[in-house]
Amino acid sequence: MKKHFILLGLLLAPHAFAAEDAVATDHLSFYTNYVSIYPDHVSIYTNDITILANRLTLSARFGFNIRAKFGRRLTPDGLAYNYLDGYVLRDGTGDFDPTGTFPGITQNWGYDNSARQRDGSAAIGGFPTVSMTRLASGADPLTDKIDDDPNPGFELVYARQLYVSDQWHFGVEAAANFTSIGLRESGTTSGSGFLDAFQYFPGTSPPNSPTANGEPFQGTFGPGTGGPQYALISDSAAGSTVVPVSVAGQRKFDADLWGFRLGPYVERQLSRRWAVNLAGGLAVAIVNGDASWSQTLTVNGVTDPTYSGRAKDSDVLWGWYVGGNVTWHIDRRWDVTGGVQYQDVGIYSQNAGARQAELDLSQAIFVSIGVSWRF
Repeated sequence: MKKHFILLGLLLAPHAFAAEDAVATDHLSFYTNYVSIYPDHVSIYTNDITILANRLTLSARFGFNIRAKFGRRLTPDGLAYNYLDGYVLRDGTGDFDPTGTFPGITQNWGYDNSARQRDGSAAIGGFPTVSMTRLASGADPLTDKIDDDPNPGFELVYARQLYVSDQWHFGVEAAANFTSIGLRESGTTSGSGFLDAFQYFPGTSPPNSPTANGEPFQGTFGPGTGGPQYALISDSAAGSTVVPVSVAGQRKFDADLWGFRLGPYVERQLSRRWAVNLAGGLAVAIVNGDASWSQTLTVNGVTDPTYSGRAKDSDVLWGWYVGGNVTWHIDRRWDVTGGVQYQDVGIYSQNAGARQAELDLSQAIFVSIGVSWRF
């Protein structure tokens, strides 16, 4: 009897193992089918997005690395002042002195405060002097760059999808944006300075400054300007005196920056919810600028009149941009997106009274965050 059970077991064992393998195979097959359904689900979601080929994005936008700079004061000929309170430069005669009194004489000079600068230094060699002031460093504190990050604004972008290949989407985008720029700085720079003394002919008197209209006296490069001999001084300093110097300055550069950009983009769908894209192309900027400055110089305890300038102007700049965005899909129509953009449209410049003002937009960085609607 026992032998019969053993024989029966040997006959049934193969069938039992086969049944077990079939169950395992069916289970694995079910798991595989289940997994294959999930990619189809993602694909269906992605395809649903690709059907909505148009996208509008409204974003808050903040500009960084935007700087302003004011140049040195300028003469009527557009030459830079070489002193804080005036200039002594070569004129159209080559500084020729027909009298042979000085190594050279020039009419291309000007100063701010005749009450302090005319005969402000002792006579040298029997000749009266006009003094010009400079910091020991030789710098003009009002020429330092200023920035004030961030600069707020907004942007509206329209994107049109043109081609889809698996998870890659290709298209073109056009955008309009606005940035409010407000750069300002004020302060006082104090330190050691020098009074450089320039001789002039006895019996003559350099002009008063400020003039009757409140402007500083300014000679020019060309002949015939500045009048007779009273406007001529030596073109080289005969001596220098160390003095305390203080420069109180204020600078402002406000601008409305309207921008437009156009270029292709490529987008990669990372998952059901996430995507990234890169874009680049043409950038255009319309700048409406308002630049102003003021300077008050104190030399050896004597304060000069305050000089200032202000002007408004506008211009159109052309350049390029490149940027990237990260997108999170809320549903088939709505997204949240954030990005960074680098833009170079060059340098905007304008006159601001007697100084040249510049707004550097050549390395601007914009950070944005907003919402998108597909349709």
